[in-house]
Amino acid sequence: MFKHKLMANDSTGQAFKASREQFATLVQEHPWLIPATVALEVLPATAMIHGYWKLRQLKNSFKLRRNIRSNASSNALRPIIAPMAGLNY
Repeated sequence: MFKHKLMANDSTGQAFKASREQFATLVQEHPWLIPATVALEVLPATAMIHGYWKLRQLKNSFKLRRNIRSNASSNALRPIIAPMAGLNY
């Protein structure tokens, strides 16, 4: 079914071979390109990981503050009953 798409004719094979040879000569002439390229790829990933971590901290902080506020408001709404009444909340 997909055989015609997966079959490589001579022109694409030659293009890939030329591209590989060009890449190999570029790396041989400028070996510093490999670490520079890796560093450029690592920076965005590091920024995304740091942002995700900070967002998790912020969400947990907001959740804690929301719980403190809800507990404080529910405690403020409770009626104050004298100890003699016998009802304890």
